[in-house]
Amino acid sequence: MAEPVVRWVGGKGRLLTELTSRVPERFAVYHEPFIGGGALFFALRPRFAYLADANGELVNLYWVIKREPKRLMAAMAAMKVSEAEYYRIRDQDRSEAFQSAIDVDRAARFTFINKTCFNGLHRVNRQGQINAAYGHRRNPTLFDASNVMAVHRALEGARLAHAGFEDVLRLAGHGDFVYFDPPYDGTFTGYTRGEFGRDDQRRLWEVCVKLHRIGARWMLSNSDTPFIRNLFRAFRIETVQAPRMIAAKAASRAPVTEVIVRNY
Repeated sequence: MAEPVVRWVGGKGRLLTELTSRVPERFAVYHEPFIGGGALFFALRPRFAYLADANGELVNLYWVIKREPKRLMAAMAAMKVSEAEYYRIRDQDRSEAFQSAIDVDRAARFTFINKTCFNGLHRVNRQGQINAAYGHRRNPTLFDASNVMAVHRALEGARLAHAGFEDVLRLAGHGDFVYFDPPYDGTFTGYTRGEFGRDDQRRLWEVCVKLHRIGARWMLSNSDTPFIRNLFRAFRIETVQAPRMIAAKAASRAPVTEVIVRNY
């Protein structure tokens, strides 16, 4: 079974049992507009899928794994882990030359940073440049060859797009299933340039209402806040306990309450 190839803030690997038990038994096409680490997608392995994210470097990584996994692994195998090398590679996006870097090199850079940065906390500044600090991890594994190939196979029936979540309205239809895992209300949202605030949550609610009207089924993971509960009050809301994985100190990583919202 394929597993996520990147560590991602809010990744759903530890909530898979809760999520998979709520997925419809049958659906036509799977859609995930906030693909992130893709834990649910890899667990389900749907035959047809549309996967998107606002983070272009993440989408490029999946595109490269789908098309050229062996070239990616060869590029990763040549990389050496050290603090000096980390900052050299991280700061490549400060130069104009980075804009013309080939897809494989960009994907290798993105994966290297993800595996070696502090706490796996992918973060960008207002210019869209990665600014996460070095993680000082001992002997980090940059890639698992067998898993990269499993992800490659899982992506064979998927279309990938660097796009915002509202694009799902152009693609999803009656009988399709959409899973939303947006940056959460009131928590870290710096994985793309700009932030995902309450206006964005309201836009997401509007998308969910439109999908409901056309007969698409959807499931949403979100933070358990009065704002979110009120916004989605017309739909089915359930509470789950989720591990918190991004706090700087292990003692601060106590489980938090989240909600799973569905229109079915």
